[in-house]
Amino acid sequence: MRRTIASSIVVLAAACSTLGAVGDVTQIQDWALGLDSIVNLIQGAGQANVDQMLNLGNTQEAANIGLSTSASQSMAAVLNQAGQASGNCTVGLIDQSLLIVGITGGGQQQLITQTCGPIAETEGFGFVATQDIGKSAGPGAVAGTNSAILELAQAGANVSSNMAESTAITGSQQSGVSGDACSMGTVQTSMTASVVQVQSVN
Repeated sequence: MRRTIASSIVVLAAACSTLGAVGDVTQIQDWALGLDSIVNLIQGAGQANVDQMLNLGNTQEAANIGLSTSASQSMAAVLNQAGQASGNCTVGLIDQSLLIVGITGGGQQQLITQTCGPIAETEGFGFVATQDIGKSAGPGAVAGTNSAILELAQAGANVSSNMAESTAITGSQQSGVSGDACSMGTVQTSMTASVVQVQSVN
């Protein structure tokens, strides 16, 4: 008997550009990206596999040419998740999760005011990856992989000021357990990262 469960979640808040005072530019992008998978091998001879990939890109630009205000921001992410379990009368379990979320209020925020007014940018995210892998009973092997690449970029300018900022992160987890009959083993791993950048010119 074998059972494979895999699920993916993607939530992207639609990018929006709004105007405050005439010529002002405000932009916000926010996101929540995640992959979750469970591979469960129980009894008998067999194998179970899961393979998931998520690619996401988003870009927005806004400008008021007459008042020389402009703003642009972009994000790109690639998430991968894979798991394999095989054996003869092996009990194998892979439970893994991968999540990237924007900071509260928006993963990227910009306020570019007209002419010589202040400009400000903020970007940040939280990244969490976990794996729980185990093998017992008969001969066999289990293995899991999590990997993610995320890139953010922003730029803004008015008559008197300009600014730009970028963030990039690459993370990978690989875990496995294998053995002969009656061998037992578990692996638990976690990886976290958080980044926040803030700039302002008054």
